[in-house]
Amino acid sequence: MLVAACTRPGGEVAVYLPQGTWHPFPDGGAPVAGGGVVRLRLGLGEMAVFARAGAAIPLGPVLESIPEGAGPPAVETVWTGAEAVIPA
Repeated sequence: MLVAACTRPGGEVAVYLPQGTWHPFPDGGAPVAGGGVVRLRLGLGEMAVFARAGAAIPLGPVLESIPEGAGPPAVETVWTGAEAVIPA
């Protein structure tokens, strides 16, 4: 994942995306090609978050604690466009 925050008034942020395909997170909007700088308009304090194609990101509910032996239901999102490596 790559996170970029707007820290100055004016709302434009230059973000370098490494090679590969990147998806806006969490909404999965149109993929963005990496290997260069993209300019984004954000409000002060807003963040842009990108998931690299092929990333497997586990998501689940916010919990204070997990009872022993019982795991929370997890949803794993795999962003398409590259081969994912998911540990067993």
